Amino acid sequence: SWGAPVYTSPAAADLAGVRAGMLVAGLNATPISTRVSFDYFALSLPESSGGLANDLRITEVMYNPPAGQAEFIELTNTGTAPLNLEGVYFENGNPFDQFTFGAITLQPGAFVVVTNNIPAFEAMYGASIQVGGQYTGALNNGGERIILRDPSGNAILDFTYSDDAPWPEEADGDGKSMIVMAPTGNYSDPLNWSYSVETNGHPGAPTVNVPDRDSDGWNDAQEYVAGSNPFDAQSTFVVTDTSGNADTCSFT
Repeated sequence: SWGAPVYTSPAAADLAGVRAGMLVAGLNATPISTRVSFDYFALSLPESSGGLANDLRITEVMYNPPAGQAEFIELTNTGTAPLNLEGVYFENGNPFDQFTFGAITLQPGAFVVVTNNIPAFEAMYGASIQVGGQYTGALNNGGERIILRDPSGNAILDFTYSDDAPWPEEADGDGKSMIVMAPTGNYSDPLNWSYSVETNGHPGAPTVNVPDRDSDGWNDAQEYVAGSNPFDAQSTFVVTDTSGNADTCSFT
């Protein structure tokens, strides 16, 4: 049937793909050679499937700290399996000189930061937070593109932040960091970002306190997930019934 694998087999690391036929054999039958054609085939590494691409997420960015303090980008493993970060890199110039992670295994729920100044970072936040390394260059205070790639060069995240509203202006030099509301959401959507309630941010720890910028009782993360506007207390979220049973629709 279309799309159904009929045969799978582990492949050696140095295996070369060539045009050839295939062997077909039934139970107790003599193997025969036949030639097949196909539109494409897929190769995958079982240990990598869904890992870096889905689970490695930038969760906090301090791009314009107070004078003398350190910039940082925090990354989190949002999945349920350890992630090998060796070879993962920030693209050169997006946002700083290319930075490549060394042999770091990031456990589920764990955090790692990269910074432009390790001594200043540890002086502010202590030495218990895992630091992946120090990059050369700086994050642009006016906003810029950030591209995070896996060891093969595939984009894990690619987005551009700004210091202008509706991006969180509080993160622009006022001692606040920029925090993502939904790691599974759209990183290019400014409403998926808010600012840290804590002065100097909170690297190396889950986000617990989330601002409620329109003071309507729903914090910015709840509003983003619900699809309402965190800047408008009159905005409401919409529940769409797709079951055909509107009288049984419920939510909490």
